[in-house]
Amino acid sequence: MEGKNRFSLVVITKNEENNIGACLKSVPFADEVIVVDSGSTDRTKEIVEGLKARFIHNDWPGYGKQKQFALDKASHDWVLLLDADEYLDENLQAEIKSLLAGGPTEDAYRIPRKQIFMGKLCHYGKSVDHPVRLTNRRKGSYDLKNIHESFVTKGSLGTLKNFMIHNSGITVLDRCKKIMRDFELELQNNNSPDMTAAKVVFDPIRYFLSYYLRHQGYRDGFAGYVMTALFALQMFIQNAGQYEKNLFKPANQKIDRN
Repeated sequence: MEGKNRFSLVVITKNEENNIGACLKSVPFADEVIVVDSGSTDRTKEIVEGLKARFIHNDWPGYGKQKQFALDKASHDWVLLLDADEYLDENLQAEIKSLLAGGPTEDAYRIPRKQIFMGKLCHYGKSVDHPVRLTNRRKGSYDLKNIHESFVTKGSLGTLKNFMIHNSGITVLDRCKKIMRDFELELQNNNSPDMTAAKVVFDPIRYFLSYYLRHQGYRDGFAGYVMTALFALQMFIQNAGQYEKNLFKPANQKIDRN
């Protein structure tokens, strides 16, 4: 693309040989493609270089810092930053091309994201979110969190109409592995000193009912039920882990022998 609206596609990876090809191929109109990798031992580098993208190694500093590092490597102000397991369909490709060609009216854009789970593209409940992915990198930055990072814009924020596909945790086993990986990161990097036994018990129940009923997860059938239940399970595990962590802080190291 010509002029001020040329843009870079930026992706962070580690051992993403099963996803990175589809991700990069879904943005064939990018003026520059940069992949920042934190030590892949599979074919990720081979696939990336085979697609003529720039491959950069950077040791893992956490999600927020890695994405900011990748953002800083871009040559153009406008950046589309995708996770390796995300890709665009033709409708979203056309919308982004039209937006950048005509001149963006906002400084950053959320892109609706829908999850594939149990062989089904889900449209409701917890399967849908709206992360900021298309940004003018001069107008904001990542918040540098080690997990659940986000781009914070200093300017205006819009939302695109079309959605991208998210291929994360597409089976029950994949989702359970992700739950435990996120649990470990949450426990290492976040503290909830006010975590109570009541929150451990009741927060996951309220969470399930909110996403399954109010946010209509039930409309995705059995896949929607299982996905919502697994996210509620994730909240239960994280809350229980935080409650236990608080029990064994130095000032509270007493064993309940009853």
